[in-house]
Amino acid sequence: MAFKTHRQSYVNCTYETARAAGWDTVQLKYCGEYKLFDEGGTGTCVLLGDAFTGPRWAGTDLENRLLVWDCLVSDGKDLRGIDYRNRFSFARLHCQRLGAFFKIVTPYPIQAAPELWKQRPVGTVGLVYRNSKAAYGEPLCVARRYDETPGDIP
Repeated sequence: MAFKTHRQSYVNCTYETARAAGWDTVQLKYCGEYKLFDEGGTGTCVLLGDAFTGPRWAGTDLENRLLVWDCLVSDGKDLRGIDYRNRFSFARLHCQRLGAFFKIVTPYPIQAAPELWKQRPVGTVGLVYRNSKAAYGEPLCVARRYDETPGDIP
C-alpha cells in the first residue's frame, strides 16, 4: 500500500517574524514539482522533495534530480512524530544510499538567512524557515521572491 500524507502548510513571513516565532533553521526554497518519493510503493522509505525534470532544467545541476528536504518513513518506521533534525538525518542517509538522482537540501542556522537571500541558485524562489524541534505537520514559514530587488531580505 502506498504511503499517504498531507502537505505541510506554509505561512508567509519575514526573517524577523520567523526568528520571533522560534524558527531556528532556514533552507533555500526550490521551485520544482512537489514529490513524495515512496521507494517501491511500500512505505519502507518515504522522502519529500522537489523534482526537476523536463527541458526547462536541461544543462543545469538540477536536471533529473530530486532535491530532498525531509524523510517521513525509514525502514518502515513512521517518523512524522519526531523532530525535523532527526528526520533530516534519515533523509541524508537515504539520499546517500539511493544515489545521484537524490540531492539533499541543506538546512542552515537561521542566522544564515540574510546571506542565503543574496544568493540566487538556479531553481530557487526564496527561503523556508522551520523549527528544527517540530514534528511533521507543523507549519513552515516561507519568504518568496516576487521581484528581483537585489539584497532585500523580507
